[in-house]
Amino acid sequence: VDTSVFHPVDAEAKQALRRELGLPESAPILVYHGVFLYRKAVVWLLRALGPVLRETGAHLLLVGGGARDDHLTDYEQRVHKVAAESLAAEQIHLVGFSEDVHRYLQAADAYVLPSVGEGLPNALLEAMAVGLAPVASSTSGSEDVIHHGVTGLLFRPRDQDGLLDCLLPLLRPGGRDLRQELGRRAARTITDHYSIDAAAASYARLYRQIHQARHGRGG
Repeated sequence: VDTSVFHPVDAEAKQALRRELGLPESAPILVYHGVFLYRKAVVWLLRALGPVLRETGAHLLLVGGGARDDHLTDYEQRVHKVAAESLAAEQIHLVGFSEDVHRYLQAADAYVLPSVGEGLPNALLEAMAVGLAPVASSTSGSEDVIHHGVTGLLFRPRDQDGLLDCLLPLLRPGGRDLRQELGRRAARTITDHYSIDAAAASYARLYRQIHQARHGRGG
């Protein structure tokens, strides 16, 4: 992750971003960014979140889509339809693809990744780098990055009760301290282990170990 781009901002900068992007300034904002595919479970997420958004007053940003042209994929059309029919339709914002995705992340408070299958999701790493409290399904890549209850929260894929158990404490009044603490730890995890500098140092150590194993320390 390029932490010169994906990094936390202070409260004043966050409010300024919300004004620039036309987002509510006081409500909690939850964000998903990435492609709209079946394995990402975006439609499932929308159906699960309607009552939660209504109860907490939170807003959901969906940044991304199913294609990078003017043609909507079938799954993307379903996303738009379910969002429009949601109990909380006015609290759901379909942003589309953006070259400035970091600005939407920096304007938000928490991140959700409901996928039923992942490798090591770069979108999750970017959201954590920005200091968002991450909530993700317990697929292999997410489990590698998130320590449940310490650097984020995990739920079983397509487990609606598990999702709500993770999100409600973050989005209800009084959830700000928990969001901020998880976000601080998440950002530190990325800086220490997944930033460009950390990755480069890791590769350098690996190359030295290979060289020494083949040629000895004096080689």
